Amino acid sequence: GSDCRLKTGSRVLGFAASAFASSVTLPQDALFAVPKGLSLPQAAAVPVVFTTAWEALMRLARLQPAETVLIHGAAGGVGLAPPLAQKKNA
Repeated sequence: GSDCRLKTGSRVLGFAASAFASSVTLPQDALFAVPKGLSLPQAAAVPVVFTTAWEALMRLARLQPAETVLIHGAAGGVGLAPPLAQKKNA
């Protein structure tokens, strides 16, 4: 619709319950812009944990450039996501 922050042709990634359907409709909050420098195949491979970390750090915590975050036990997928957020803010 006209109030959507995403436009036709936007490069996005997201998750949906019916993601393997030929088409799917979901709220714009379930979609994220593909970061610059990431190919569409790479974007399609981004695991759920990256979206979880992005949502928590960027949208909910409103992390700003030059701010730092300590992630305890960062050996898993969520621990790998903050560098992606740093690239976005660089």
